[in-house]
Amino acid sequence: MNNIEKRLQEIQDRVQKASPGPWKVQEKIYEDGKEYLAERRIVTDYKHPQLKDVVGIVTLGICIYEPHYRVFIDKENAEFIAHAREDIPFLLNLVREQQKEIDRLQKLAHS
Repeated sequence: MNNIEKRLQEIQDRVQKASPGPWKVQEKIYEDGKEYLAERRIVTDYKHPQLKDVVGIVTLGICIYEPHYRVFIDKENAEFIAHAREDIPFLLNLVREQQKEIDRLQKLAHS
């Protein structure tokens, strides 16, 4: 297995372990008169049949009046998100290189 194949397998493993997608960002603000809580979540784009709501991937809760933060995320989704910053540019570069090779081969075929 060469380096590219190894890297692609690592990315595929992270994809398979992460929660199914697509994912989206959801924001909610709660006020009860004395407390204000803002919540920003990354959630699945589908409703869970038992929960009858979207499934949270990452939840960040911020209490404004008594400043504190809460973050909830499972290990597999954290790994997926943490590696996305390097995985996506790697995949984009790979696709660009492959497209250049396709273009080159098509030119040869038509000459």
